This record gives sequence, structure tokens and C-alpha cells, in this order.
Amino acid sequence: MEQVKNQADEARQEGKKPISIIGMKPLLFAVFTLIVLVSMLLGALPEGLTGAFGEHLPIVRSFLGGGAFVCIFGSSALVYFHLIPKVTVDAITKFTLSPTNFLDYGIVVLIAGSLLGVDRNTLKSAIVRYMPCVIACQVGAIAMVSLLSLIVGYDIKEAIFFVALPVLGGGIGAGAIPMSKIVGEAWSTDTSTLLAQMVPSIALANAFAIIGGGLMNRLGKAKPSWSGDGKLIANSKLKVSEDKMPKRTDDFGKLGIGLFTSVVLMCIGSIINHFVPIIHAFAWMIIICCIVKIAAILPTYIEEACYQWSQLFIKNFSKIILVILGISQIKLDEVFAAVTPVRLVLILGAVVAGCVFAMIVGKLIGFYPIEAGITTGLCSTDMGGTGDIAILGAARRLELLPYSAISTRIGGAVILILSGFLARLLM
Repeated sequence: MEQVKNQADEARQEGKKPISIIGMKPLLFAVFTLIVLVSMLLGALPEGLTGAFGEHLPIVRSFLGGGAFVCIFGSSALVYFHLIPKVTVDAITKFTLSPTNFLDYGIVVLIAGSLLGVDRNTLKSAIVRYMPCVIACQVGAIAMVSLLSLIVGYDIKEAIFFVALPVLGGGIGAGAIPMSKIVGEAWSTDTSTLLAQMVPSIALANAFAIIGGGLMNRLGKAKPSWSGDGKLIANSKLKVSEDKMPKRTDDFGKLGIGLFTSVVLMCIGSIINHFVPIIHAFAWMIIICCIVKIAAILPTYIEEACYQWSQLFIKNFSKIILVILGISQIKLDEVFAAVTPVRLVLILGAVVAGCVFAMIVGKLIGFYPIEAGITTGLCSTDMGGTGDIAILGAARRLELLPYSAISTRIGGAVILILSGFLARLLM
């Protein structure tokens, strides 16, 4: 009762907060937005970092409602309908690619922060017992997509690389973007072309998975013996430790440590990639981060610094990255060509098969089938962290978020590594 009362008090306090947009009063935000618009229309928007920070994230959020899907396709639509001047698109594209390479920098921060931010016991448990359930989901989804592609006469190579792997890759920032780079390098193909094929599959699978979360909740009520009502493990021998990472910090020195450590970990991955190029540098970085976390190689304050820096980056730059991605990388004409009835069938097949296989294997290893299907099945086929929250919210099981993070982060890393091998094998 006390918890319910506290939640009610927090809700009332939240309702009393003044309206703000990205922390600004609406009038001030409108003035800033007007300045950016005038600068853009006059062709006076600065190039490079300054111009990209003044790009169209506020406009997208104001008029299109925000969210990963809207950020990507809303900004891409502005380019498609020529509502953004070419000089602005060129400035943002220049900032996105070398020498600044802002997208790669974002990937490095997210990988380091997400893996070093997972509780050590959770990570160990994931590798020992939870991951087989995730792998079963992945195998089932890939097998189903391959089978359906053969039945309908769809190219199996395209089905794997443009549907199955992106859907299972853990989202866009740490999934589709590095995956498109990995596959693009192996095939000597333009990254933006591959990304335009992958992103629609991820977005549509995310929508199907959220709907699936609600349906799984209903199934759990119809089949009580299949459900743990938010509890994953039937025998209660495996528990996820509470995430004790600080949620925020005002210590800028500590944030600098997180930034520096993230870059160093990427350098290690790049060094190993130089000698073992068959595995991409991003994938090597993921492996190194897992080893460093499990072996407790780094002091706790450095792990916290990496986590806090990634949270700062996510809060302030995640939507910017998605908008930059939509403007510079996503071509809507290619996206429209990619979304076909057959593709929809393949995407739905991937989500359903992943969920079913996770339920079966989860039952065999002592998980409740409903919770296993949600956390290792549906959450392996969503759009990343926001997808996890949406799915668990629809399923009324938000307490399972630590498990879903494993499916998204570590499961996505497995798919990223697999994409490197398959890209060279199926050239």
C-alpha cells in the first residue's frame, strides 16, 4: 500500500511540473527553433559539428511526436519531399561520415556503457544459462525466415541479411548500423543502401513484438501454469542482481574517464581486428567488454564512469543520432521498395518463431514459458532498449527488464558477430 501511495504522490508531482521541451520553456524553444529554421532556409547553417547540433531534431520532436521510428523516417521524409535544403543535408552527411564519424563514436559509447553497466552476476548467469534460450530464439527465427523464403520464392540471402539478422541484432544504434558496416565491407557495398533495407525490418518487427507482449500477457492469464506472473525462473535458483549503477553524476572528471575508457576499449578491438579481420572491430570490442566485466579487470568507478557516460550520451544524443541517420543514410525510395507483402510475412515469421522457440527451450531449462517467450523471444526481435520497455509494459512485466537487456545487448552482439562470418561465407 505504501508503494502504491508513493507512486500516486510521484504521479501528482509529475502532473504539476511546468510544460517544457528538451528542458526549455516552450517560448524559448520556439525562438531557438525559429533561428535554426531561418539559418537553414538562408543556407547559412554552419557545417560540421555546429550545424549538425542545430539540425532538425527539435522540429521532428515538435511536429512528429518523437520516438525512434518517427525520428528516422520523419527526418528522412523531410529529405524525400525536399523540405530540407540540400546544403543542410550535405552538412549533416559530412558530419556523419569521416573524418568526424559521429555514428561510429556513438556505437562505441553505447557498447561500452551497456555491457559494463550490466551487473556482473547477471552477465555470468546470462552466459551460463540464459543465453541458450536466446540462442534458441535466434536459431528458430533464422530457420523460419529461411524456410518461408524458400516457400514463397524469396532470395534466401536477402531474407537472412535484410530480415532475420537485423531483426535479431538488438536495434539500430548498436545493431543495424554496425551490421551494415560489417556486411558492406565484406560485400564492397554502400552502407546506406544496406541500412535502408535493414531498418524497415527492425521497425516492423518492433511493432509486431509489442503487440505480441500484450497477447502473451493474455495467454498467461488463460494458461496460469505457463506463467510466473513476472517471475522468470520456476525453481528460483537464478536471480538477476539489482543494477546498482548510479543513474547520474555531476562529476565531469568521471564522465571524462568514461569517454576515454570507451575509446580505449574500441582501440583494443581495432588492434585485434587488424590481426584477425574476419571478426569486425565492433564485435571484438563487445567480446573484450564482456571479459573485462566478468573478470573484474577494471575498478568499479571506471565501470560506473562508462555507464554514466553512455547514459548521458543516450539522453542527449540518441535522438540526434537517429535524425542524422534518417537524413544522411536512409533513402525513403529504397525503403518503400523494401516493404512488400512477402517481407511482412518474413518479419512476422521471425518474431513468432523466435517467441515460440524461446518458450519451448525456456520450459526445458526451468523458465516459465510465458516469461521466456517475452524476454528471450520478443525482446530479441525489438528495436533495442525502448522496444524492451514497450514490450514489457504491454506484457505487464517491467520487472523483467534486466533479462530483456541481456537479450538485446548480448544476444545482439552474438548476431553482430554471426553477420560478419555469414557475410564472408555468402558473398
